[in-house]
Formats: sequence, structure tokens, C-alpha cells
Amino acid sequence: MTKWLVQKLIPDSNDTKKESVRLAYGTLGSVAGIVCNLFLFALKLTIGMMMHAMAITADALNNLSDCITCIVSLAGYHMAARPADKDHPFGHGRMEYVISFGASILICLVALELFKSSIASVFHPETITFSLPLFFILLASVLVKVWMAAFYRYLGKATDNTILLASSQDSRSDVLTTSVTLLSILLSLIWKNAPVDGIMGALVSILILKSGFSLAKEIVDRILGRPVDAQLTSRIEAMILAHPEALGVHDLIIHDYGPGKKIGSAHVELESTMSFVGAHQLADACEQEIRDQLHVDMTLHTDPVDTEDPQRQHYRQEILDLLKEMNAGITMHDFRIDHDEEKIILIFDLLVPFECPLSQQEIANRINSELKCDPASLETRITFDHAFTEGEPS
Repeated sequence: MTKWLVQKLIPDSNDTKKESVRLAYGTLGSVAGIVCNLFLFALKLTIGMMMHAMAITADALNNLSDCITCIVSLAGYHMAARPADKDHPFGHGRMEYVISFGASILICLVALELFKSSIASVFHPETITFSLPLFFILLASVLVKVWMAAFYRYLGKATDNTILLASSQDSRSDVLTTSVTLLSILLSLIWKNAPVDGIMGALVSILILKSGFSLAKEIVDRILGRPVDAQLTSRIEAMILAHPEALGVHDLIIHDYGPGKKIGSAHVELESTMSFVGAHQLADACEQEIRDQLHVDMTLHTDPVDTEDPQRQHYRQEILDLLKEMNAGITMHDFRIDHDEEKIILIFDLLVPFECPLSQQEIANRINSELKCDPASLETRITFDHAFTEGEPS
């Protein structure tokens, strides 16, 4: 059904990198969410009031908050789709994150209010009037949310849309919360004088709060900047290394300016004998390929490497062996040799994982102490780096 809706309602639905297509996907998801959640809110609120059930009323308000989130998201999609202008040269894509963060705060506020009401219901419980037809209506609402979770996930995966993927997660949480509500109705038949409804209502509100907090954390991580996924990193590296002149890739950085707007840079190692014009043409070709196929605006810096120097090969391999012995996941790049009148100078960068147990000073001391040469004739100049992407190339 989801694929049918997408194909019928979204022109050029396969071109998910196109801004107008992404907007259509987001609009479809938001409109469907508004309709479904508004219906579920009205249905559950009526049932909750008829049965005097706080857990059902809390679940109804959860659907209302989801509806509001969809409305806010719909506005966010249109704001994020606005083209770049003088004041925002990178576009308005991050507005999607700002809107999502506001929606997550609203969800948390609703959850706190529901928790307060549920705790009051624990101390002043009301008798729930059980009705089998109403029970099955709630069960049907669970199935609606199961479909919505799959629907959002399909749209989100197709467009790499964080709001739609978060909505899918939220719908899965709604399945759990409504299931808890159904359980509270059944338990109230067994323990009629126990404040089951209030306890379950409090549990539902905690689940809603957890969902809102998770969404807020996801958006804050994106705004602050987090590593780009390993799949994109690997594809960029593979496209560069597909050129036989490229010997290696490192220092890959991707800046996320919102869906569909990524800007990055990387260093490409080339044979030192390659001409300046040739290196420039290769960098241009790689940048264009990445832009056309992955929609990432890349700037490539070329590093010359002398692969024919036996002294360079000797010391490079010696340090690689030392790093392997350390077994700390450290990798090396930009290795080169310089000389002055008295010393051989080894210059290189080390990429150190954030979880590495060794300090930079310990790593440097270990390398300097174990190099097989006269310390007086050798100097190391080490630059320590951390990865900016997942699956950072070595």
C-alpha cells in the first residue's frame, strides 16, 4: 500500500535526492500522520471519557501530540526547502532539525503533564467501566500505529529523512503505550480497587517522555555535528580510489547542512612524480563524480608521496609494525622524510581512535624509544588526529 501511495501521489518518486521530491515525501508523511493521529485522538479521548480511564486519555493526548508534531514537521519541510539566499548561503536544510527539536520539547512537556495527572489518579482512582467493543477499537488502533511505523520507515529510508525515521520510532513507541493501556483495562477487571489505571497512565507518560527525549538527543547530535555514516564514507573513498593514480585517502570531513546539503573535504595521496596539472585534473574529476552521484560538494587536497624512496619505505614500515604491536587501532598517513645537516626527520600523522587507552605522549614515547636507529640522528614530528567520520579511511 505504501509503495502504491508513493507512486500515485509523488511524481519522479525514485529521484529522492531532488528537493521537490523530498518535500513531497515529507508532505505525504505529515498529512497521513495528521489524519491518522487526529482520528485516533478523537476516538481514544471519547473512549477514555466514557470509561473514566486515565491511561486511555493519556494515550489519546499522546496521539494529539503526534498530530501537532506532524503539523510542525509539515511547516518545517516547506521552510527547509527554501533555496539558499544572501543570509543563508548553505540553504535552510537545518531548519528541519530546529523544527524537530521544538516538537520533541513539546512531546516532553505533554508527557510531564500526563505523568502529573496519572499520579493524581493513583491516589484518587476512578472505576473503569469495561466494554468489549471499545477494547477491540483500541486493539485496532494498535494495528493502525503498526502500519504508520512501517509507512514512516519506508518514506524515511527512501529519503534519509530524520524526521520521518523518528516518526517511525515514535509510532513503534505508540504501539507499546497503547498495548500497555489495553493491559491496564484487563488488569482493572482483576484488581478493581487497585489504582491500575493511574499506574499504567504514569507508565505510558514515562514512555512518551523517553520517546521525546530520544528525539531531542538525535536532533541535538545532528546540530552539534556527528560522524557521517560509514556507508557514505566508504562510497566516497571507493570512488576516489577507483582512479589508479590515487594511492590513499585520509582526513575525510563531511559537514551536514541539512537533508540534501553536505559539504566535505579530503586529502588524496598521489605519486610525487605526477604533474601539478595532472593532480589538479584528477581532483576535479573526483569532485565532480562525488557531486553527481552522492550529492556531496567535495574539495580534495592532493598530497605527494615518494613511493620509490627506500629509506622512506623502511621507516614507514617500521612505524607501521610498531603501531600494530600497540594494538590500539591507530593508523598512519602523510608519512614523509625530510633532512637537515645532522638529522633524518620523520614527519607523519597518526589517526587515534577516541577510545584509545594510550595518551598522545605515551604513543610518541613508544615510537621514539623503539625505532631502530641512533636517536641523535633521528627526529619525529607527529600530528595526532581523530576521525571526523565513521569508518575513517587509514
